Amino acid sequence: MIRYWISSNNHEKALSQLLSTISSQKVTYINTTTPELLLNIADPTLYDSINYEHVIDLQALLQVQLSSVVVIENLSSLYQGQIVNNDKVSFFISEILQKIENDEKVDEFYLIDVRRSRFIEVMCDEVCVF
Repeated sequence: MIRYWISSNNHEKALSQLLSTISSQKVTYINTTTPELLLNIADPTLYDSINYEHVIDLQALLQVQLSSVVVIENLSSLYQGQIVNNDKVSFFISEILQKIENDEKVDEFYLIDVRRSRFIEVMCDEVCVF
């Protein structure tokens, strides 16, 4: 199941809600910046359960090792504000979502972003706006 959470300002509320539900599951947390927000709101007892991955482009997302819960934060920052080939971006996003959805280890998948993408939205099972 792919959950797409759109937050208006920051992701603190969405991440807090998510982290409160995962308990002892292994989490792969992927974003394009440093993990300060995650470290500030996560219960320190969860740190050993979180595999933090920093990526700088869409292709790097395909190489990440996944766990039972996958969180991708700020996916849009990898392609927004740049001169990009929309077909290439669409291809990589659909490949990423397909890889995660087909991975048997992944039980839950969350996309948390400040920008709403209709293209991504149609591929998700649940859309929630914070």
